[in-house]
Amino acid sequence: MNALDITEPIPKEKRKLVNTEKLAIEYEVSREYVDMIMRGDRDPNTPKAKAIKEKAIKIIEAIESL
Repeated sequence: MNALDITEPIPKEKRKLVNTEKLAIEYEVSREYVDMIMRGDRDPNTPKAKAIKEKAIKIIEAIESL
């Protein structure tokens, strides 16, 4: 299993493991914003964007460890 890097886009097959709607609700942003961060269209250069990307990576790593 390759470790995901917060500075790199999350591969499409791994993005499918994350419920972007729930992340959007948790962080009070749009689902599209969460998608943009995960695809790498938006850099995680704000505290909220960084937190969203870190949470998505943690979710993916937890699921893959099962």
